[in-house]
Amino acid sequence: MTKKIVVLTGLALACVADAKANTNEIDAVYQVVTNRLLVQTRVSDAVKYAERIEKKNGVSREVMTDAIERAIKELYAEEDTSCRSNLRWMAIRLFSELAPQSRVETLARLAEEGSNYCARTAFEGFYRRRKDAAGLSLAARLLERHKGPGMMRGAVWCALSEEAERGLTDERRSQFCAFAERRLESADDVVDADLLLMKISPSYRNGALRKSVCDRVAADGSGRYSADVRRHFSAWTSNDMNMDQRQKGRGE
Repeated sequence: MTKKIVVLTGLALACVADAKANTNEIDAVYQVVTNRLLVQTRVSDAVKYAERIEKKNGVSREVMTDAIERAIKELYAEEDTSCRSNLRWMAIRLFSELAPQSRVETLARLAEEGSNYCARTAFEGFYRRRKDAAGLSLAARLLERHKGPGMMRGAVWCALSEEAERGLTDERRSQFCAFAERRLESADDVVDADLLLMKISPSYRNGALRKSVCDRVAADGSGRYSADVRRHFSAWTSNDMNMDQRQKGRGE
C-alpha cells in the first residue's frame, strides 16, 4: 500500500512539473507572438515566422495555438484602439491559419461575440476551415443576429457566393439550396438568397418557388420590402418575360 502511494505521488508530482513546464513554454511563445508575429505586415510572413519557431525550437502546434489564443483574449480585453484592432486582426488571421482543426470552434465564438472587422475575420477563417454544415449553421446564426445591411452580413453572402463560383459537389449544392430557400423568407436576405439560387439551381430561375417570391414581393403592402428589393424582382421578372418572348419569336 505504501509503495502504491509513493508511485501515485511521484506521478502526480511529474504531472505538476509537466504542467508548469508547459505554462512556461506558452509564456515564452506568447512573448514571441506579441512582440514578433503580430507586428508583421503580411499574414504569410507571420505564418512563416511561426513555423520557423516551431521547427527550430521544438514548439508544438498546440502550444503555438495556445499562445495565439491567449493574445486574442488579452487584446479583446484591452481598450479598443486602431493599433490594438490591427493586432487582434493579425492574431485571428494567424489562429485561422495555424490552429489544429479541433480548435477552430474558437473562431465561431469570436465571430458571434463581436460585430466589427475582427469578428468578420473570425467568421471568414471559420468558414474557410469548415466547408460543411457547421459553416452554414454559423452563417445562418450571424444573419439572424445582424439585421439589415452591414459588414457581417456582407461577409456571409460573399463567402457563400465565392464558394459557389468555385464549384459545388452535389451534396454541397443541396446544402446551399436548402440554406438559400430558408433565407428567402427573410426580407433582409431575399435578394442575396435569390441571386445565389439562380447561380446554383437551374430549376429555380423559372420555377414555381421563384414565381411565388416575386408575387409575394409585388403584392406586399406592409412596407416589409425595401424599394431596392422591389426593383430587383421587378427587373428580373421583366428580363425573364423578354427572354421568353425572344425565344418564342425564334420558335424555341
